[in-house]
Amino acid sequence: MSATEKLREQLSAAHLPDLAKRSGIPKRSLQGYKTEGHSPTLDRAAVIAAALGLEFYLGPPRKSEYRSRIQEIAGALGLPADASAEEILAEIRRLADRCRRIDETLAEIRRELAALRSARI
Repeated sequence: MSATEKLREQLSAAHLPDLAKRSGIPKRSLQGYKTEGHSPTLDRAAVIAAALGLEFYLGPPRKSEYRSRIQEIAGALGLPADASAEEILAEIRRLADRCRRIDETLAEIRRELAALRSARI
């Protein structure tokens, strides 16, 4: 997802009149960035990001403990090291669903065994 797409996503969730007040950027300009395909200057993008409570960062890639941990989790799940957090969560949800189905199957087997045992007695 591009920076512009990310900004549009954040703007879609924002209340533009409030954001206009916090940022000092006219609501009409924000609307143009949100829905009309306009792209803000870097300076304006930084102001919008700050008003949204987001960090606006330009610099070399940062190595973070967070990213290292994500890579570790991705590897444990059999996903590529560059898997996104969304991909990791989707895999975790898939595995959790699989575990629920296994638990249901085991419970059914236990009920059947209990019925067989009581039938023998």
